[in-house]
Amino acid sequence: MYGHSSVNSIYLLTYDDPSLCFSVPQGTSPEITEESLSIIDNNSYKASWINLEPGMVTYGRVIYSTKSLTPLGYLIVNMPEESLFKIYSDISLYKDGGIFITDHSGTILSHENKSLLYSQVGPDYLTFIHNPSDTPFSLRSIDGENYYIACKSLNQGQWYLFYQISAYDFEKDFFTLTQIFFVITLVILILTLTVSVFLAKSISDPISKLTLTVQKVQNGNFNIHNDYHSKDEVGLLSDSFNAMIDNTNELIQTIYQKELLKQQAELKYLQFQINPHFLYNTLETINWISRIQGVPEAGEIAKALGDLMREGLRNDDFVTIEREIKNVQNYLLIQKYRYGDKIDVTINIDPSIAQVKTPKFILQPLIENAISHGVDPKIEGGKISIFGGYDGKDIIITIEDDGVGIPPDKLRNLLNENLRKNQENSRHTHIGLLNVHKRLQLSFGSQYGLAIHSEVSVGTVVTIRIPHDVPDPPTQN
Repeated sequence: MYGHSSVNSIYLLTYDDPSLCFSVPQGTSPEITEESLSIIDNNSYKASWINLEPGMVTYGRVIYSTKSLTPLGYLIVNMPEESLFKIYSDISLYKDGGIFITDHSGTILSHENKSLLYSQVGPDYLTFIHNPSDTPFSLRSIDGENYYIACKSLNQGQWYLFYQISAYDFEKDFFTLTQIFFVITLVILILTLTVSVFLAKSISDPISKLTLTVQKVQNGNFNIHNDYHSKDEVGLLSDSFNAMIDNTNELIQTIYQKELLKQQAELKYLQFQINPHFLYNTLETINWISRIQGVPEAGEIAKALGDLMREGLRNDDFVTIEREIKNVQNYLLIQKYRYGDKIDVTINIDPSIAQVKTPKFILQPLIENAISHGVDPKIEGGKISIFGGYDGKDIIITIEDDGVGIPPDKLRNLLNENLRKNQENSRHTHIGLLNVHKRLQLSFGSQYGLAIHSEVSVGTVVTIRIPHDVPDPPTQN
């Protein structure tokens, strides 16, 4: 390596005592400073470039043991500045351009003009070192002429490579390229317009036909298809339009069937297996006979049941929360004679929500569920609390019991519609919860309905969420 023209001298220094060295040529030693050794140490396994002697560029790195990886010494290689200059001197792209290297203080280390070596660059260059910029180059005026100057940091900020080109040469070539680009753009624009006119004419007829079909659909004719079939974009658009019409027809049928099923479900919920008027009149008769015979309790039960039946016979699907609470009180009156003091029910409804409308008979199934599956299985009985009030812009009604709770595996499936299909014939399931949940969602949207929280041996809380502004339901025939 020493015999190569680009290498002037080589030194091997011990790590503990850098003054002890082996040199080529022999008998020489480098005048290396502690600062230079510190730079080499900081770069660890990487090479460092430092300045030791005028006219020389010095390469240094730490030598490590291959076994213990501990530092053994330093390798110092000096090469003439001219050798470094030859590496990058051919990069210049313009006759008035140039490349040179400085250190972090602005001292020129390598330059085509050797008389400038180790001199200081001007303030226009120092701004690149002291205030690095993300822009690729900057326009500066030097000695009355404008130059584009670019700067790149080397060797972890110890060196800086400057490249400058004449602004006149650069802008002259840029202007020429701009003219060429303008001509090319103009030719492409003319070709593009020609092709566009041709393409527009080739697809105008299919587009017009498709537009006519769309207008017919807009007027309500969904039993129509566009008969243009092709593998081009208009053909794909036509096929997509036909598919959209088919999907729309299918959606219309789905919504119709959904609304029909909703009405059938509500009708089935309110129907009785015998003539309801006859049964209601019979209950009134039992009420008066019980009072005459001195059995008022039987009369109260018959009257409460009759009131519930009369509410079911009413033609309105939505009732006020006040009426819904009245239905709950009639139901609880009947259950009172069945369970006695085993069930304690408290009702606390904010008066400001009393006139808000809600679907009819949404509370009674939830309270029946709380009694049958929550409090009744407990030997000592329990409490049921009904609360109603505002929650932001919505209204919530909660039914809370301290019963036996619901196991987690069953709780996850309570509002699962598949559970309804599998258990709709069972008397001992929580099917009433699902029915209420689906009715609320059909009436108000998927963001409303039931939320259930339960812990085994602690109790269950069922929360009803409905909007405050309930639109008047349409009149049903």
